[in-house]
Amino acid sequence: MSPIHPIRIRADAPGWVLIQLPYTPERLEKIKTLSGRIWLDDHKCWAVPKTARTIDRLKALFSGDQIVVAPDLHGAKPAHPGQRPAIPVAPGSARESLNAFVGAMKNRAYSPHTIGIYALHARRFLNAIRKSPLDLEPGDARRYLDEMATRTSATYHNQAIRAIQAFLSLGLRKNPDFIHRALPPRKTVSHSQKEV
Repeated sequence: MSPIHPIRIRADAPGWVLIQLPYTPERLEKIKTLSGRIWLDDHKCWAVPKTARTIDRLKALFSGDQIVVAPDLHGAKPAHPGQRPAIPVAPGSARESLNAFVGAMKNRAYSPHTIGIYALHARRFLNAIRKSPLDLEPGDARRYLDEMATRTSATYHNQAIRAIQAFLSLGLRKNPDFIHRALPPRKTVSHSQKEV
């Protein structure tokens, strides 16, 4: 039986932690539980966004394994909120994700008014769910929007849906399937209903 090699963790990409994960089925299953992870084929390692809790989370996740952490990551601080990661996936903290969202809207020439409204909706959403963006599940957004529908107008609710949809796509870089599962069906009003 071949020896199980240690897991090595380093930070060679700005805003990212790279994980050299010698294969076992158990390790693969564990790494797949991390939101925002990506496989870097050219480096033959996994990458996750660096936050203040990344190293602690990895140590807890792989508690039964030998882990070698690069010296520069002991007590590592997350990337400055204005600093964009070199690898384009979801930022780790709420502030980073909001900054990325605003930047992405500006790059796509959204109007200043829309940017302000959508950023406000995204901020309220993150405050309400009280989770790291990395831990966000589709059900979190759906529950938030469903609950909002019970206490707001249809117009405001539809605006919130559009804002959260844009935030999931541009700010958190979620895939279309995640976004589809996260959003409640939008109610449309026919012309005949409007006239009544």
